[in-house]
Amino acid sequence: MANKYDKILGEYREEDLGISDHSLLSKLDYASAAHTGFQPTLVSGTNIKTINSNSLLGSGDLAISTPPGGSNTQVQFNDGGAFGGDAGLTYNKTTDVLTVLGKIGIGQTPTAVLHLKAGTATANTAPLKLTTGTLLTTPEAGAIEFNGTDIYITLN
Repeated sequence: MANKYDKILGEYREEDLGISDHSLLSKLDYASAAHTGFQPTLVSGTNIKTINSNSLLGSGDLAISTPPGGSNTQVQFNDGGAFGGDAGLTYNKTTDVLTVLGKIGIGQTPTAVLHLKAGTATANTAPLKLTTGTLLTTPEAGAIEFNGTDIYITLN
């Protein structure tokens, strides 16, 4: 046999195969000269892709999953490269309530329970803006309201 492809072709000549394009077998000859075998040895991580040191060879589907950090309703966050969750940061999708225990800083590191950064003289940069609304029928202690004309703060 002249080359490894003769095993496939059974030592047939181009004429025996009815091949009119003589370049086909020369391409096969070129390929056989460039390679020593049909397929190189498969080595995990070298010529077989791996995920987390697991080879992708085998049957079935590849499932990639990471369990969530924390408990039910806890908001997920990056905790040093792993999924994290904390009882102090929760979201209830039924009531649409986000609960944060501790301090919240918007635009700066908080030194109070809620700490807003300072505004500027430029329009639309105020640290807090109230939307016009209807005043409470029964005032509640600590409520801050704006009816479009006046701001109301209920003391007690």
